[in-house]
Amino acid sequence: MKKAIFLAVILCLFVSLPAVEKIIRLGEHPFYRTNNLTPDDLKKIADKKAGEVKMGFEAAGYGELIFAFLEQIQKADIAETQIVPGDQFLWMLFKRGRQIEVKNDVMWAGKKNVPAYTFTIMREGKAYEFVIPKICANISLKSVKDLPTPVCSLKLSAEMVEVGQPVKIDVCETQNALKNTVTITDAAGAAYKVLELAGEQCSAEVTFDKAGSYTVTNLAEGAYGTKSANPCQVALKVLEFNNPPQCKLNVSKAKLPKGAKLVLDASESSDPDGQVVAATFEVKDSSGQVVETQTLTQPPFIYKLKTRTIGEYSVNLSVKDNGVLGGKSSACAGNNFTVSKNAFWVVDIGLATMKDPTRFLFLRAGYQHRFSEAFRLNALAGVFINLSDNSYGTPFVIDLIATNYFSKFFLGGGIGLWVVENDTKLDLIAELGYEIFSTKSVSGALFLEGRVGTGDFDVIDDMGRLGLGLRLTF
Repeated sequence: MKKAIFLAVILCLFVSLPAVEKIIRLGEHPFYRTNNLTPDDLKKIADKKAGEVKMGFEAAGYGELIFAFLEQIQKADIAETQIVPGDQFLWMLFKRGRQIEVKNDVMWAGKKNVPAYTFTIMREGKAYEFVIPKICANISLKSVKDLPTPVCSLKLSAEMVEVGQPVKIDVCETQNALKNTVTITDAAGAAYKVLELAGEQCSAEVTFDKAGSYTVTNLAEGAYGTKSANPCQVALKVLEFNNPPQCKLNVSKAKLPKGAKLVLDASESSDPDGQVVAATFEVKDSSGQVVETQTLTQPPFIYKLKTRTIGEYSVNLSVKDNGVLGGKSSACAGNNFTVSKNAFWVVDIGLATMKDPTRFLFLRAGYQHRFSEAFRLNALAGVFINLSDNSYGTPFVIDLIATNYFSKFFLGGGIGLWVVENDTKLDLIAELGYEIFSTKSVSGALFLEGRVGTGDFDVIDDMGRLGLGLRLTF
């Protein structure tokens, strides 16, 4: 059984092998008789004997190649070669009398080399190598090879740009090509621009002066007229130019105490051909470190920043519009601001009088908390030393006074406990003052202060107290 299978396989292989016809003589049946065949003769043969050539190609089964052969041989690069013993051909065309005949699968089996001409014909991505012996001009097809087909590539730096904004066209990844032809057409199909890119010049920038929809196509061309077949087409949209927004930032204060809120106002930012859709505030400390970032996407783009740490800060603003391609942004900076401490020591010293007449030297000390640079709350305790020669005594006071500054002027009001023998009471206090100096470590203000007991309004002329003092804040 195994022997039968082996013999069957051998038989199949033998039957499937093509029979090669050996040729030992050339010139007995020439296609064109001549003593000295030249390249020009080959071109004349193709021209004058086109009909016979056509018959031979059709007999060989290559009728579709005849027109490419007749056309290209006129410009073909014809070179001299040698047919050496053992060279094989797919077919050889010759003439027996007036009859055109073709032999398939032939091999030169002569003892000597035969001088010949060789050239290549290209058609539909294939290279056909022809060899024609000088002695007989028998047209012979030696080989058929697939040409490397160009594979085109097309990349755009962006598929949506503005008028006047360049877009880079890149075909550098195209393979097996001698050149690339890039065609840009508008929505109507009219050519807007044609570029030829090859070698190292495989990219270019194009700027459009008109908005619209465009199509960019690349056709890669290789050797012998081969062209790319894979699609290389990209849609490009060119939009009207978008002007950037105009950025403006207002910072409410140049100095404020820790814990107070600073108003960062971008509401005056605008866009000449659209609207602002986002504002990003960035706060940096004196070392340049970003300490806070906030983005607002709804007008009026006002951010209230709560100060947390003493120091000097800067603010930058970036506003973005609703233009094409995600919009454009503009940046600007606001005034720097300083966050100061919000807790201070306070000392008051001054003179006061009451109608009796009683005169006092008052001394108070305590704590001041600043909710803002304008509004301050003072908690004080001290004594009103009686300077008069009477028996009224020396009152002890505990006062809570709120002041609000208007630039350097301030108004104040509060309550105080007036403790003295036979006249302890709860006072209402009013102040009017003016800051006379301020340094980094201390500030001073002159103030007028009036106070009266809550039960003494009917005898305010007698029991009211009026004083002039100096308030030092550390």
